[in-house]
Order: sequence, then C-alpha cells, then structure tokens
Amino acid sequence: MQNWVRDQIIKLFPELVNDIKSTPMGVTGTDIQLSPLAQGKIPLAIECKAQESVSIWAAYEQACEGAKLENKKITKATHVPNPILVEPVLILKRNRKAPLAVVDAEYFLQLMQDKYELGWRFCREISS
Repeated sequence: MQNWVRDQIIKLFPELVNDIKSTPMGVTGTDIQLSPLAQGKIPLAIECKAQESVSIWAAYEQACEGAKLENKKITKATHVPNPILVEPVLILKRNRKAPLAVVDAEYFLQLMQDKYELGWRFCREISS
C-alpha cells in the first residue's frame, strides 16, 4: 500500500522522485517520508493501512501523531515564525475496493474552497 501511495505521488510530482520514500514496517513516524523539498510542495503526514478491518479512529490518530512529529521537526529546523505545517492523512485500502483518504473535515472544506477560488471544476465531466 505504501509503495502504491509513494508511486502515485511521484506520478504527480516526478521531479521529487528522490525526495519521497516509503518507510519500512516498524519505523516510527509517517509511512511516506518526504524530504524538506517535498514537504514544501506536499505538506502532508501520510499513514497507510491495507487491512480488511481497521479502526479508522485509531488509524487516524496514528496519522495525527505522525503529523505532530513532523511538525516538531519543521518547527525546529526552520527559523520562520509561522512555518507551513503538515496535515495528517490516512489512506485506507482493502481487497477489491478503491483506496480511500481520510482527512480532517475542516481541512477538506479548505481544499474545496481553494479549488473553487482557483477556478477548477469540482465534478468530473461525464463523456456521452
């Protein structure tokens, strides 16, 4: 699952191929490691779960803990008063189902507003 997420991000940002890594099992922190350059473009802390049954709340809390760790690193590394901090994202996958992303509702609404302000379409066009 982590490799799939990494590969999808690299498809979107091919210039970051060396800046996005999938972490081995058991490593503390986020499942997708982003270099400072990648984090500047993708301010997310991504937790991945490929399980038939998962406690969404516990898994999302794990993503939040990963975001807290990343935000501490960013705050220590930068001397900027208000650095861009990362948002937790949980990617879920189970057999024969499309992957899902779980994010904070306020963050999701902000993404919608940003997309609208940029003039992008919200709906995919249906070809006849």
